[in-house]
Amino acid sequence: MPLIACCLMGATHYGPAYDTRPRYALDAFAKELAREYQLEFLNSGLGALADAEQGIWALSLVSRQEITLEQGRQLATAIAHKLLDKVFTDPLFAQYCQKRNRFHKDELKREYVAFRLAFWDKKTNRPHYPFLAQIRLADGNLYYHYADPETQALQAPIVEILDSCSDLGSSAT
Repeated sequence: MPLIACCLMGATHYGPAYDTRPRYALDAFAKELAREYQLEFLNSGLGALADAEQGIWALSLVSRQEITLEQGRQLATAIAHKLLDKVFTDPLFAQYCQKRNRFHKDELKREYVAFRLAFWDKKTNRPHYPFLAQIRLADGNLYYHYADPETQALQAPIVEILDSCSDLGSSAT
């Protein structure tokens, strides 16, 4: 598994510069974010990484920590805040939106940003209640999942609107 993670972290992005430049910037940001929160950065890509229908930029992260829902809320809002701040303050992301839709206005939206944070133990098993198995930011909502204790399948999530979780500033609308 370390070989796969290593290869994914060094992924090459293909396409026009207006698309690849923000993706490389997001990768560099994600590596710093992962270090800050003792996470592993797996890869970045489209919103499908986090099951986000509108996602243009998404991160896939892993944690070996066991955290409760309340701890997860704090972590998720901190990550969401930093990720949105990056996208809304780095001009590469606004330039992408301008280039992508030259004939009509397309502005940055929170819904374009997503992440998935999966929790696994050393044997790649999901933690059981009261610990979270996964957190996602997708389409402006935070999703908190527990794992089924028998099958490890994700249970139906607890869903919170991102706005209700914290004040993320007026620039990220």
